[in-house]
Amino acid sequence: MTTKRIKQLVEDYFNVDLSEKTRKRNIVHIRFLYYNLAYNHASDGMSLTAVGNTIGGFDHATVLYGLRQYKNLYEFDRDFRNRFNPFLNEVEEELSKDSVETKRTIHRQIRRMKQRIFQMEKQLEEIS
Repeated sequence: MTTKRIKQLVEDYFNVDLSEKTRKRNIVHIRFLYYNLAYNHASDGMSLTAVGNTIGGFDHATVLYGLRQYKNLYEFDRDFRNRFNPFLNEVEEELSKDSVETKRTIHRQIRRMKQRIFQMEKQLEEIS
């Protein structure tokens, strides 16, 4: 699942604009959720800076702080956990579908790389 899709799911489900520059607790917590999903589950493998840029130019330190806060809040705050669990259950199904596709893609890439290595070894033998 791409960060664009994750952003769309989060914004639609919670009816917020993640790029809104606000310190309202409920929006900040939703942003923490987005950081966690985008950084840990996005198929486009983004850095902290790239994740922050997807929602309006938040820097890597802000994203890192958000990831840590999300982890702490999810672990110790029952209300926080209860607020986000229904959404996470919905997203989990979509993420599992994507992980199967990702595995297939990786296997295809590995096969291509092995073929390329074999071709390069043949060329090397011809040169030697």
